[in-house]
Amino acid sequence: MFIASLLVTLAVQIQASLVVFTPPILAPIAQGDVGVNAASVGLVIALIYLSSVPSALFSGLLINRLGAIRVSQLCVFCASLGVVLMSTGNVLLIVLGALIVGLGYGAVTPSSSTVLAEQAPANMRSLIFSIKQTGVPIGGAIAGALVPYLMYSFGWKEAAIIIGLIGVAVILSAQFIQKRVDQKSLMSPREMQSLSLLEPLRLVFSHGKLRELAVSSFAFSGMQMSLG
Repeated sequence: MFIASLLVTLAVQIQASLVVFTPPILAPIAQGDVGVNAASVGLVIALIYLSSVPSALFSGLLINRLGAIRVSQLCVFCASLGVVLMSTGNVLLIVLGALIVGLGYGAVTPSSSTVLAEQAPANMRSLIFSIKQTGVPIGGAIAGALVPYLMYSFGWKEAAIIIGLIGVAVILSAQFIQKRVDQKSLMSPREMQSLSLLEPLRLVFSHGKLRELAVSSFAFSGMQMSLG
């Protein structure tokens, strides 16, 4: 089962990264239709990561309520919907699309990590998590190779729509393992009532080791995204 879980979480990570890397590639061609300078794509990326913050913070509650695979499916849906909205060329819809992409992107790692933590053998977890995380550069590599081809073959709007449609295949593939995996991460309604939106933050700040790990991972993630 953990092989199937790994493949699904890897596909989710690849699709989410593919969507995030798509706008900068489309920008030089899309700027004429949108009516803004290509440099404005920086604001789109900023909006994506801005909305990913609350999504990441509160993803734990969603995972406990809906299940980790279901949340992963919602992440892909949001990312795909967001990039399709960007294909309209309407500035307001591009802004909305960026925010929706971020809502999906922020919860990708928590949901996929929950799946793998439950499924992967203890002696292979480091390797399994590393393989899953390769979805970020793989998504970037696919974006660099695929998006320009689609853009010059069909047009930038059509390219964005096709990237969004890839997410449908990822969502459907995840459905094959959704019930079997999610039944392990769901909490009962009584357990859910005892949790609050700020519970994850309280947990982190109440333990010294968790605080140190949070600060370290914050720095590493910032460096990864800045250089990536």
